[in-house]
Amino acid sequence: LFFFFKQKTAYEMQRGLVGSEMCIRDRYMGIQIMESQTSPLFANLMTDPANSKCAECGQAAPLWASISNGIFICFKCAVEIQTNTAKESYTQPINASTWTDKQIQHFSMGGNKRFGDFMNTYKLNEEPLKTKYNSKAAEYYRQRLEAIVEGTPFTLEPLSIEDGRTLAIFKPEQEIGYFN
Repeated sequence: LFFFFKQKTAYEMQRGLVGSEMCIRDRYMGIQIMESQTSPLFANLMTDPANSKCAECGQAAPLWASISNGIFICFKCAVEIQTNTAKESYTQPINASTWTDKQIQHFSMGGNKRFGDFMNTYKLNEEPLKTKYNSKAAEYYRQRLEAIVEGTPFTLEPLSIEDGRTLAIFKPEQEIGYFN
């Protein structure tokens, strides 16, 4: 007789931990918004047909989000993005216990359609996620979105298609892959 016991995740044990190490780091300073307040906000954002499916694979009703890219994604794509890309690609479940105003603004100012259209400009939508999210175009998009959210001027010149498709060079402390 053999019994299999599923090990509980941190999210299942204590809701405030939001499930994994990748969801605990990089908290923004700012006003925390409780889950009861975020549910209507996300429900409103999900009325956009582009946001109602994973930005990467098209799976319906994505339950995760890439905050730094301002997009909604499924769990499988969240893991792949977080594992194979620069640490700037911060992901978290949309039912996390708290969100900040700034984090929510990334989705209001970004969204799946804007991100997809921008990546399509650089012909990156069909590339592997590791290539797409580590490209100079993705880095540029994250920086531009952050400037919009912060309300600060964004002065970088747009990238050429060729430059946007190249891999960004990250500092040594920005190693690729959070779980390495």
